[in-house]
Amino acid sequence: MAKPPVTFLNVYPWNRAGGPAHNRPYAEVKLIGPAGTRKIWCLVDSGADRMLVDAAFAGPLGIPLAGPTIPLATASGATVYAHEVANVDLEIEGVACKDTVRFLAGAIPLLGRVTFLNAFTDVGLDAGNWMTT
Repeated sequence: MAKPPVTFLNVYPWNRAGGPAHNRPYAEVKLIGPAGTRKIWCLVDSGADRMLVDAAFAGPLGIPLAGPTIPLATASGATVYAHEVANVDLEIEGVACKDTVRFLAGAIPLLGRVTFLNAFTDVGLDAGNWMTT
């Protein structure tokens, strides 16, 4: 017996006003530190584990990048080293949460699946939208 379709409360067109003009799923994320907030458009990436952003965002927001770096495997199979900071305050499409964020010099902002699933219980993607409950 087929499962009924999932109904989503929010549907975000991939090319909505204010976001990147690409046919890819981006999410508006606010990275919140003790010294301020920065709005970042993150590519929704179900293949990434956590949120990844440019390390240059950390300093102005007062987020310290202390301690050792961790190895991350890229889609091409290379290894890069990023700072990992736990319990960072975030707002993802208006939903407040705390999660681990990885900071890497020059990184393209990615919203990984663990992070977006911590913010939303159900997420779906189709050819033109990304949806959340």
